[in-house]
Amino acid sequence: MSRDRTRTSTSPDGRLVAQWHLDGTMARIHQVHNHAGASTAFSWPSHQQIRSRERGLVVFDAWPDLSTAREAFPGYEAVWDVIRHERLELVFTVADLPTASA
Repeated sequence: MSRDRTRTSTSPDGRLVAQWHLDGTMARIHQVHNHAGASTAFSWPSHQQIRSRERGLVVFDAWPDLSTAREAFPGYEAVWDVIRHERLELVFTVADLPTASA
């Protein structure tokens, strides 16, 4: 499993979709899209409106870590939980552990 690529995670109900990447052991969030959201797309934390037909889209100005994104958007807990689980799988992948010397 490659650690250095952008990932897409979806909440169990399919309503929330986030893009992120692993930076060392931290998940860095690029954007989150609430497919049920009616708000105009904007960037965070600058709150600049984004010219997009995608309602419910939040693009992060600087890629916050997962805990910062979770604090800023607590209603998106379902997708944050998925990212946390996937991040832990990546960080603790057995294939990445050093092999024993013979």
